[in-house]
Amino acid sequence: MKVQPMEMLDQLPDATRLCGAAKASAEEAAFEDAREAYAVATGYPTIENFRAAVRAYDELLALVKGEVKL
Repeated sequence: MKVQPMEMLDQLPDATRLCGAAKASAEEAAFEDAREAYAVATGYPTIENFRAAVRAYDELLALVKGEVKL
């Protein structure tokens, strides 16, 4: 009995977390947050907006460096 390729794919375990897809999507989201915060800080320059941009950037760096567990 020959197994069809699509049936074999359905039987494979989900290895998404092993491939780093969760980290990649978290990094993309953090990058977008940092980009938006920077845009707000440069469009409406206040101390609070710049602090928010720095916090968003720090969160992005922590994710990229692997300091945050997902």
